[in-house]
Amino acid sequence: MTKEVKLMKLTKRQLQIVKLIAKGMSSKEIAQQLGLSNRTVEVHRYNILRKTNSKNSIAAIQKVLLNPARPAALV
Repeated sequence: MTKEVKLMKLTKRQLQIVKLIAKGMSSKEIAQQLGLSNRTVEVHRYNILRKTNSKNSIAAIQKVLLNPARPAALV
């Protein structure tokens, strides 16, 4: 499976969280903005790292934002 196909398997919420991480928001800030628990945001972040095969949030953001097939919502 290619990286592009894997990235497209991110959920709408995960893509939303990637966008907020890219803006420099912490998990706590994201949780407050989206009305989620901090733990829920942490689980989403873990799943984003797993799905993008990344070791940290910066690498995940780069893979998602540099993906030519990225969703228009992230532009």
